[in-house]
Amino acid sequence: MSNYKFYELDCGVKAKENKEYGCEICRGLVDAEYSIAIKAEHEPTFEEAEEFIKDDLKRLGYDGVYGITPITEYEVHQFFDDSNIDNWKVMKR
Repeated sequence: MSNYKFYELDCGVKAKENKEYGCEICRGLVDAEYSIAIKAEHEPTFEEAEEFIKDDLKRLGYDGVYGITPITEYEVHQFFDDSNIDNWKVMKR
């Protein structure tokens, strides 16, 4: 039995807002148009997720992960390219 779960990572480009008194006025996304499914032994933090897919983020021109959603294996097979799923790297602590 596998000891991992699936997560959808929403990727995007952070909206650039002016800063006032050294603090961001607003934080949001210009667009979150791409998501990646991963296998992980635990629910990742945003920092862990970004580190895990950093090469994909760079290749696709995104600057971060802005959403992490637990998904089922069925959803992975329905909505993502699962042709190589048995060889996906598993995020571990």
